[in-house]
Amino acid sequence: MSPSRAWQQASSTKRGIQRLSCVELDFARTPGGRTARLEYVPLVAPDRTVQMARVAEFMSAFGPQAPVPRGVLVVARGDEEAFSERYPDVEPPTHRGATVVAADSGEIAVLSAALERGQLVVCDRRPQVADSTPPFEAARIAAVLETVWADERVLYQPGGKSDFRSPSRGEDTIDLLVPMSTTGGMASEAVSARSPAVAFNAGYFLWIEEETRDPYSFTLDHAGLLIRAGEVLSPPIFRRSAVLVSGVYGRESDEKGYSIGAPRISIRELSLANVSLRIGTSLMVHGSDCEPDRLPGEHRLPPSQAHAAELNPAAADGETVAFYTRTLGAADGGTCVETPRAEDRIEFVVTGREVCAVKRGGPTYIPMNGFVLSLPSNLGETLLGVLADEGHRVRYAIDAGDGAAPVSGVQVGSRLVRDGERLDVAARFAAGVEEFHGRDPDRGDEGIPPVYYTRERHINSTTARIGLGLRPDARCYVLVLEGCEPRTAFPAWDSAGVTMDELADTLTDLGCTEVVQLDGGGSAALFFDGRPMVKGADRNDIAFLAAERAVPGAWMVWE
Repeated sequence: MSPSRAWQQASSTKRGIQRLSCVELDFARTPGGRTARLEYVPLVAPDRTVQMARVAEFMSAFGPQAPVPRGVLVVARGDEEAFSERYPDVEPPTHRGATVVAADSGEIAVLSAALERGQLVVCDRRPQVADSTPPFEAARIAAVLETVWADERVLYQPGGKSDFRSPSRGEDTIDLLVPMSTTGGMASEAVSARSPAVAFNAGYFLWIEEETRDPYSFTLDHAGLLIRAGEVLSPPIFRRSAVLVSGVYGRESDEKGYSIGAPRISIRELSLANVSLRIGTSLMVHGSDCEPDRLPGEHRLPPSQAHAAELNPAAADGETVAFYTRTLGAADGGTCVETPRAEDRIEFVVTGREVCAVKRGGPTYIPMNGFVLSLPSNLGETLLGVLADEGHRVRYAIDAGDGAAPVSGVQVGSRLVRDGERLDVAARFAAGVEEFHGRDPDRGDEGIPPVYYTRERHINSTTARIGLGLRPDARCYVLVLEGCEPRTAFPAWDSAGVTMDELADTLTDLGCTEVVQLDGGGSAALFFDGRPMVKGADRNDIAFLAAERAVPGAWMVWE
């Protein structure tokens, strides 16, 4: 008997046809001694250039200028290294007063500034420095262009593709620069290559240009916590629910149905308060909800080297150590893009596993998908020495509060049911238990990723939704209720989509006492036995043609 089974059904609603796809995973069943394995797997496109072309094509036609296409320059990440390592003879760039020290962010800072100043042109499909560029700036731009070109990390797609039958072609212009992550691909390709029994999409990620306008944020980067094989690849920047997978361990409240060795799934609300970060061998900073005694050995340093950080204090003076995220302004109903003004402090911009930039004194720009570590000058000078001697890499540990070290984890949200009780999601948003702040152009608020996922849309919009539900008897359900982008939807053929409450109702009807929403919409995907169960929500303005969206990774189950 297999530990998993799947089914589909369709029903008529007042909004039209509604299709449901569901997979049951039973971690209490281990026939023949077999144990199902659930883990998060980052996706990597078989060919990076193909992936870059996919991103360029999407960005060319998607955005406020649509349907007029635009010329797009995609620049992919390289290896995680310092700017001074990749460009030893080039002075590091700055971004809003901070010196950029990470190589990938430095490249984007250089090229973005050049594009804004009209110093980038295209000749024979290759980006080049404009002749009018001052010599000092021209040398730095040329060094970056030569490196990304030699590494095959740059791709240009013109706004109007030329045709060999046409006697002329349009002017080559760069309308948009798109930074791209190293991970990401089509889930269908990964499922075909890896042959899991079940696969489904994970959490939120950066996708549109409003989310990648600073040099620290890359398309297809995860938004928030990401753990793979026990290693924290990205911390929980904003307070949101996370799906965590750990081994079975003994405690009084454990579900008795779990088999020995089966993965244990839990849902936790996590933020930077639950994080310990370590840079080099002699400096560790941890959040207020992080108990050093519960951390791995390498994150247990003497008190003189371990410093507790406040999260988003109104001011950081004296010996205060602080983490700043864009939810600093949440009390006023919006988000902030800078830390408070402060003297005699040194602030470090952090995204992913890198210290990306350094600035003496606030205010410091807060990245869309990262945070600022603000230190008093004495500790800041110590960290500057660590960066110079030991590099800019950051290592994290997560204290989830129950003593179990997760081996896989992704932030999702929002949580809909806890201990069998429905949660008031709107109240949780208002209280900051789950942090989602959509972009509000009317008040100049940039929001946090996903920037167009407003609280109202999160709760009440009818769209494709995917959720994960847990039962006390060790059964887990992954449920997708299909939807379609409204521009090209046909009621007789396309599912209308559901609200958040309708998703929760369906999972609680299956006996789930813990329910959390995953990243739905165009990302909602579910595979069983190598085949897709879900029709994609995206149509890209072509009726009946479901379009698969690239994603950074997926949850996969092997039996």
